[in-house]
Amino acid sequence: METLVKDGDRLVLITEANDLFGFDIRSFQEFFAAVHLVENAEDTAQRFESLKNIIYLAHWRNVALFFVGRIARSHKGEANKILRLCKEIDQTKTNHYLRPGAWFALEVASDGAFSKINPDLQYEFIEYGLKILDTGLTTEQKEALESFIEQLSQEDKQESLHPLLEEKLRSLPDSCSETVLELYGQHFGAKKPFQDKINALLQTQRETTVITALCLAMSYKSEPSWMVERLQDYWDYYKKIFSERGFSSSEIKMWLSSLEYTEAVLRNWSISEDQANELAEIFSLEVYYNSSSSEQELIGEFLKPKTLSEQLILLLRCSRLLIELSMKTNKRRNILIYGEEQDISQHAIAIRMMRIGLEPSDSMPKEVIDNIEELLQCHNLIPRLEVSLWSLLWFFKEPHLDHISVFMERLKLIHRTSSLSKKWWRSFALRENWPLLNLAVDKQLVEEQDSVNRLLPFLEAKKQIAIFKEIEEAILKYKQQSDDRQHLQKLIIAIHTQIRLDELLPELLPLANQIGISVEDLAEAYIYSPISFSTLKCESDELYKILTIAEEAIKQHKRLSRILMNLIELKWSSDPIFLIKTQDILELILTTWSQSLDDTITNLCWVYFLKILSYYTPIQRIILLVFNTLPLKELLLNKRELYLSGISNNFLFKSTDVLESFLSHEDENVRIGSVFLLYLIFRSSMKSYKFSKKAKIQEAINLCFNADAGWSLINSDSNKHSLLGILYLTLSDYPIENINYRQMLLAALQQTQIIEKEEAWVKMLREIQMPVDKHETWHNLLEEILKKPWNYSNLVLSAAMERYQETSNNADAL
Repeated sequence: METLVKDGDRLVLITEANDLFGFDIRSFQEFFAAVHLVENAEDTAQRFESLKNIIYLAHWRNVALFFVGRIARSHKGEANKILRLCKEIDQTKTNHYLRPGAWFALEVASDGAFSKINPDLQYEFIEYGLKILDTGLTTEQKEALESFIEQLSQEDKQESLHPLLEEKLRSLPDSCSETVLELYGQHFGAKKPFQDKINALLQTQRETTVITALCLAMSYKSEPSWMVERLQDYWDYYKKIFSERGFSSSEIKMWLSSLEYTEAVLRNWSISEDQANELAEIFSLEVYYNSSSSEQELIGEFLKPKTLSEQLILLLRCSRLLIELSMKTNKRRNILIYGEEQDISQHAIAIRMMRIGLEPSDSMPKEVIDNIEELLQCHNLIPRLEVSLWSLLWFFKEPHLDHISVFMERLKLIHRTSSLSKKWWRSFALRENWPLLNLAVDKQLVEEQDSVNRLLPFLEAKKQIAIFKEIEEAILKYKQQSDDRQHLQKLIIAIHTQIRLDELLPELLPLANQIGISVEDLAEAYIYSPISFSTLKCESDELYKILTIAEEAIKQHKRLSRILMNLIELKWSSDPIFLIKTQDILELILTTWSQSLDDTITNLCWVYFLKILSYYTPIQRIILLVFNTLPLKELLLNKRELYLSGISNNFLFKSTDVLESFLSHEDENVRIGSVFLLYLIFRSSMKSYKFSKKAKIQEAINLCFNADAGWSLINSDSNKHSLLGILYLTLSDYPIENINYRQMLLAALQQTQIIEKEEAWVKMLREIQMPVDKHETWHNLLEEILKKPWNYSNLVLSAAMERYQETSNNADAL
């Protein structure tokens, strides 16, 4: 280096300042910092005191690892002291659970400094590092652990990790074994130690534990016949979870992460009809099928299924084909209304375009199509499979009257005799490829048989294509009338609202009359606009007309979700008369739809109400009706969030001002409901709130919800009331300083046998306010949980560790 500098050359890695040389690259700086700490220490004690000071600090982590590497090469006699230091660090009370020393030992092992030169010490580093498995781990910790384990050499995995994980499977409590099973399954497969632990978890008969065990056993491809026995024995647990709250992504993934393995399991399963239908619904949720097989190879083998299991296999394969075909053949005719070509997604109207002719790559051999038609003549198919086969048929064969008649009759029968959801019939493939046929399906599902009968003569392919061309011509003609943006925007508004379409596109009226449907239905079937409704500005008369048409539609129980979405996104007028009219709309909904308010409509109604509040219009006329009709508590228990995506923070902030004025209202439902709304808004947009606003809202929440009210609900016989009580505790300023309340909470967290309650308690532990002045008390309670992992579930332990980190002074510990 000296020679290079003297000769006038320069290494690009070196920087010079004030006659000194250094390095710009951080890794070099860290390396030489480590060398300095190791080699310039007066003795071993000083050297390891320096290491102790930097182990905690994330900023110095690489320096610490370089330090260890230097010891391994230049001071081999001191290597054991590194592990001794890791253990010493973890002896303090807080570190006993956070274990920064064990995390560092694991990182040292993954770095491989001792892997070759001292295998015995490498084993000890891995062994001590795995002490982190002895209690709860957060999601971030699990990800870090997986990363460190992945970096171990294959020899280290076989010689050290393998036996150590087997020992953990034998010795750790059930609640700590999920992560061990994941590591073992990922690196060593579903061998006997893995299966033995799965059996132990299943025998606990704890809902979450049983479901987790089944998911892990499937995910790591346990021997198929062994897997079938466990599924058969514990199917009631699986069915109960799905019927009560649906599945999480991991519970779906266990079936769909490897469909080849799922097929192997199904081939070994003599499945019942009920189980087949239940599995078919699970398979409908999401399908990924990575296969090099051709389309005809995928379904050809099972086009004559002899068992229910083979029907399910065929369903999985059909679902995969439908997704691939939808992505490959989805076509729309985009008509640019205004803007530039590159903005077509924002300034266009799209017409759903029929598959006019098939590409060679989209074709299917005639014998396969014939086999599909033959199979559809069987009446003992799983309903979801029959729907999938019909969808495939419409991809490869143009609709003809004979097929359409059979299809509609089968639809009617299946709809009346099975629990098949409407989404199965309203398939993406059908809507995009044959929109009028899709409209007929919609009418059939709501039992509008007269409409179906009027549509039947127009459902053949040639007639649907002709209708498509007439609609395209009508839109182009409207566009040619004027280039004025307001003129063009009127059509966009009409498409969104289904208002004035007969005026703007008069050519559609005789066409719709000929078919025997409304212009709105025709447009709904064919026309779509991706232009956001919130970007459009309506004139005053258009706004009033939108409300009037909305009012008529609500009275006729039509398209309520769409109406509410449009009204929420629309830019309103500040005219007092208009604002009174918006209240009339909400009042009409609550009086005419009160018996049919599902979660989606309830959610939209609340957001619509918040928008009304944001205009500071007098609301006394409907306030009692709103808070006593809309089931806010049920919405909170089911979803605990409002549909606020894309909603202006400005109107949310304004609505909170009005909600705060309701906190002293004489009606209890108004007071409690206002706090719930404040809580939901606060959670969804808390980053946007000033500190003073946050504190004010939190104070209001704490005042309305106290621990005694929560425990009273929790101790009731009603599961629904218990869940609401847990939510009350979440929103309360919990009296953690009272030993009785601490013991009550610890006891409740131990008794989470039902999955719904366990998830509610875990959410409570993650979200409950832990004020700084109570951190120490909360810290001690969380320590009690982490100290006795055998008493708590894996989810509770994970949440406890998350909050334990938060309440600890050592912010850099993992």
